[in-house]
Amino acid sequence: MKITLQGRIESEAKRLIEMSSRRDNIVYLLEHSGLGMRKFAGKSYAYANRMSNCHGTTLFALGLTKLERPAYVPPEYMRKFISQFCIEEKTNDGIVALYHEEGPLCHTAIYLGSGYCKDEIIFHQPNYGLKFEVSDLESAISHFSTTDARIVTKFFGLKHQEIVIPRAIRGN
Repeated sequence: MKITLQGRIESEAKRLIEMSSRRDNIVYLLEHSGLGMRKFAGKSYAYANRMSNCHGTTLFALGLTKLERPAYVPPEYMRKFISQFCIEEKTNDGIVALYHEEGPLCHTAIYLGSGYCKDEIIFHQPNYGLKFEVSDLESAISHFSTTDARIVTKFFGLKHQEIVIPRAIRGN
């Protein structure tokens, strides 16, 4: 498994991934991290010819799509998904969502948990068209923070119900 982080975070990230119920999807994406930098070529997918983004990567890592790799998912769809199928709770293998203080969803990731060093570890695609990676949550927050916009962090677990992903997002 290829993870390149600071020494103390790297061992924690590997341990958390090994314990994760999303392990197989996360390891696959880390071993093929360059997929995030290539356009999705599927002809039946509504957002074909676009590179994946954090929302598509989050849904793929959760095992909610039938596509062979993450794709682009519009932020408005991800916001609707969270409101319909998630409950606000901090749980390993759940979703961590970053919102600008004014309300717009700006990023989603898989929350892997807290390490021994108290670092909160996430798996994500840092931005549209970038490689998939594991990082600490603080780094992701600082990436999306600006001098005039504060970031609000919320954690979500999946509701225990059948999740219906529209065909345009999940694939065939």
